[in-house]
Amino acid sequence: MENTSNKVAQASGIATGNCGTCKFWGSAKDEPWGKNMGMAKCNNVPMYYDVCEETGFEKPGEDYHAYYVLKPEYKGAKAVALDGSGYRAELLTTADFGCVSYARIEGAKSSSQKLVRSMDGTVTPYDPSQVRSAVDTVTKDEQEMKELGALSLMPVGSEMVDQIAHAIAVRVGRYSGDIVEADYVTNLIEMAIMHVGAGLEPLRDHGKRAGRT
Repeated sequence: MENTSNKVAQASGIATGNCGTCKFWGSAKDEPWGKNMGMAKCNNVPMYYDVCEETGFEKPGEDYHAYYVLKPEYKGAKAVALDGSGYRAELLTTADFGCVSYARIEGAKSSSQKLVRSMDGTVTPYDPSQVRSAVDTVTKDEQEMKELGALSLMPVGSEMVDQIAHAIAVRVGRYSGDIVEADYVTNLIEMAIMHVGAGLEPLRDHGKRAGRT
């Protein structure tokens, strides 16, 4: 699929290709970023070229969650994080159909340096303080606590919220990849709140672990 648009990759954000869904990662000065990278998140990875051309952007499915597709000739190309943070990664094809994984992200060693990808595809460094803020907000909302299934609304003090945020940071830090899906972090938060609301330890494993590994 040849890109005939005038758009090139940006230092941050997303530039789209001619089907309106392909993503260019990197900056305009990094060749071959001005050419079609053939990247898109799609549900049917082996049929990527047909999927992209015919139906456009596809929400990832369970079998191929969070896969991006890359033309084989771009294997080993360098990428720059979309948020402009300066994180760089090497694009690695992991199968003949061009599935991409991100690896060797410079500096991504601690949980605070993990990258979290939201549903719209943007990537930002993981920030434990954002988790603390989210937990603090939700635990003060009685209706939301009930919707999350908390069995009892025990008071959640500042120290407990800090413990929850720290436990989540540890889980994210142990995540197998350098880029973490936002729904994984969200599920950890919800699970922690449910446990605290039920009078359990903040992140005691209870049944199936939330999120993806």
